Amino acid sequence: MNVHTEKGKYGFKKINSEDLERVLKTHKRWALSTFSRGQKAELSGTDLKGHDLTRKELRWANLSNCDLFNVDFTNSNLSSADLSQSHIFGTNFENANLKNAIFVGTRFGYGTSFDGADLRDANFDKSSGLSWQDFAQKDIRGTKLPENLSEFSAVKQIEEISKNARNTFYVLLSACLYILISVIAVDHLEIFLGNGLNLPVISLNLGINHFSIFSLLIIISLYIHLQINLQRMWEAMVMLPSIFPDGYRVDEKIYPWIAVGIARYHFPMLKKLRP
Repeated sequence: MNVHTEKGKYGFKKINSEDLERVLKTHKRWALSTFSRGQKAELSGTDLKGHDLTRKELRWANLSNCDLFNVDFTNSNLSSADLSQSHIFGTNFENANLKNAIFVGTRFGYGTSFDGADLRDANFDKSSGLSWQDFAQKDIRGTKLPENLSEFSAVKQIEEISKNARNTFYVLLSACLYILISVIAVDHLEIFLGNGLNLPVISLNLGINHFSIFSLLIIISLYIHLQINLQRMWEAMVMLPSIFPDGYRVDEKIYPWIAVGIARYHFPMLKKLRP
């Protein structure tokens, strides 16, 4: 196929919209016919910035070393496509199929969106500009991440928060149980006579008013501390992938207790996996 190209300012090949559309049409025939008809899209080194490539069939396409600034790939099929060494800034991959896509050495920048994209088994090795937030609540089973993201250190931080929240929860339950036992065991005549409460275990006699105020302060303090830890845990969890490269769910990665299990049902990706 004859396609008119010329070198742009930064060395990328220029291509007009008509030629690009022809390349994509022949590539679609090639992909859908299992390589028997049409021709593979060989767009390596091309300036594609600003092009609308929504809902395109781009499986196995060669988009390496391209300028993909502000390209819209919404709902496109980029499975096994080669985007290595490309410049990806403000690029929209919303709901795109990026399974097995190659991003080796790719440079990512501000505004790139992977919302709803299938990133399973994609290869981001040696890429730059990515952060944990780019993979938040995503299914990245089998995905190869860049070295700086290969270990999710935030998991250890969340584990500590989870342990603190769990311990506070158990202390709160114990305090409530102790107060309940103290109230049940009280002789109401003694209270009426102003003799107060004889607290079990600690053998302390405390006036009913003081006991009520003291109990209320303890319960409120523990409850506030628990809610602060839970809030910190929720906020940190939503910045992690729903499913990690090793196949473990986010709730399986964190110190297990009831609140972590409940969190699973608030991850859209994990809701789909519920039996």
